Amino acid sequence: MTTRLQELVRETVERNDLLPRGGCVLVGVSGGQDSLALMHCLHALQAELDVVLHVGHVHHGLRLAEADADMEFVATQCEALGLPFHAVRCDARATAEERRISVEHAARSARHRALREMAETIGAQRIALGHTADDRAETVLLNLLRGTGTRGLGAMRLRSGPIVRPLLRATREMTGQY
Repeated sequence: MTTRLQELVRETVERNDLLPRGGCVLVGVSGGQDSLALMHCLHALQAELDVVLHVGHVHHGLRLAEADADMEFVATQCEALGLPFHAVRCDARATAEERRISVEHAARSARHRALREMAETIGAQRIALGHTADDRAETVLLNLLRGTGTRGLGAMRLRSGPIVRPLLRATREMTGQY
């Protein structure tokens, strides 16, 4: 039985040509509810969407034992679903100090770089991230507070190069219910 969230993801993917039929997709999974919901949705729809899934996880070295537990949890979920799991560790705090940027910015940059490298290594054409409509709204508000122009009002896109966001029409409440 297809759930409401699975139907929304399938419709978003098909209507916007987000995933290549017969292709490989790397799903970025942090261990949070949104990325886990995306992984489980895409796994349930894998045959219908005709994609091969891999899962990528980035350990930023910030929360140590808690982050270790997140990585182990995601690895266990992947094993249960039969999905290949790839993980990388980085030191976001050291990168932030070295580049004189915020730790959050360093972590995001490291995550995107690591996922792109993983995708290249495994031959994935797309990287699916678990951003939701709530994330999009938060980004617009933050951009407004920073004094953005019209470009910043657009916030996140469904597709930016190889990065796709199949949950962008879903809410955090929906991923929690799923």
